[in-house]
Amino acid sequence: MMIQDKRQKPRVRFSNGMKVQIVASDGAWQHSCEIIDISETGAKLWFSNLLEMAEIEEFLLLLSSNGAAGVRAYRRCKVRWRMSNEMGVEFLPKELPPISRHSSDSLK
Repeated sequence: MMIQDKRQKPRVRFSNGMKVQIVASDGAWQHSCEIIDISETGAKLWFSNLLEMAEIEEFLLLLSSNGAAGVRAYRRCKVRWRMSNEMGVEFLPKELPPISRHSSDSLK
């Protein structure tokens, strides 16, 4: 039986994963993960220990460490599914202010 792909947009797959950070919307925590694939509407993430992420439903996915004027590129995410060490996320509208390099230094 074939599993039907219900994705709305085509995905770009990273052969070795792309190392990124996820951060709580309030900056209270930060975790490392890898992007397995990504599209305009969401991504599949891989974690070394997904159990640590069991209660998390929304977070910011940091896509670059430094951008113009010290602002990091990010996407606001909602967890759609979890399986083994992988998590599927949907990108949400950016309703939060950008994370500045200065305010996120305390997360290191």
